Amino acid sequence: MAYDETRWVLVFAGTTRVLRNPPLVRAVNGALMLLIPCPWCGPRNQIEFTYGGDATVRRPANDAPVETWFAYVYLRDNPMGPHDELWLHSGGCRSWFKVRRNTRTHDIVGSARIDEELGETAK
Repeated sequence: MAYDETRWVLVFAGTTRVLRNPPLVRAVNGALMLLIPCPWCGPRNQIEFTYGGDATVRRPANDAPVETWFAYVYLRDNPMGPHDELWLHSGGCRSWFKVRRNTRTHDIVGSARIDEELGETAK
């Protein structure tokens, strides 16, 4: 059987997807794992990380109307394509950072410390 590096089957969050031009992955016990680039530690296996949510959402002021708080807590966009996310390297340096990940293909375009911008190259 020929090795085809442009086609992978990825199991991620309970879904199975066939990917063309896969993200940075490696096999662990026969399963493909997403490698997430920590700004301090370098690329590490996805099991070392905890997803922290949407990095583009801003907390409203304490005296904001109830409708604003409702939207902040319950309403989220479900973007397709590059999206900024917060991740915690819980199994490593325990630092929070930002990741720009393509939600359609799981490609990780870049990462940056929490106080840095991800840059315009990924948009």
